[in-house]
Amino acid sequence: MAENATRRDTTALQALATGGTVVVASTGNGAFEQVLLDGRHTLIGDEPKAVGGGDAGPGPYELLLMSLGSCTSMTVHM
Repeated sequence: MAENATRRDTTALQALATGGTVVVASTGNGAFEQVLLDGRHTLIGDEPKAVGGGDAGPGPYELLLMSLGSCTSMTVHM
């Protein structure tokens, strides 16, 4: 998405994230900050200040590790 997502847009963007899809859009806050939507939840992704981000949320690598870790943990509990 070429445009930045504002708070006002978040509700409209959530409606697009249906049926197992997600929406990822730049917030326009800093160089890397992104809003990540799945239709029910809103997360913020960013990069650390050391690499030019604002550290508003975990970076892509950390988000990936968190998702794999939670998937593994939930599977063990099934």
